[in-house]
Amino acid sequence: MKVQSQVVTAKRSEPQAEISDDGVKEVVSQIFQAYEQELDEAKWWTRLHIKLKSKR
Repeated sequence: MKVQSQVVTAKRSEPQAEISDDGVKEVVSQIFQAYEQELDEAKWWTRLHIKLKSKR
């Protein structure tokens, strides 16, 4: 039995999108804003938990 090997190459049909420095800064800024919001909510829940625990 004879086996033939094939090499298949693919080319990108569309160019990669380029992201400007401003675009990167905007994305990073949004990530940090979301992180800060989550952190604030976690702190709020922690304070509530401590307050409820101290009333027992």
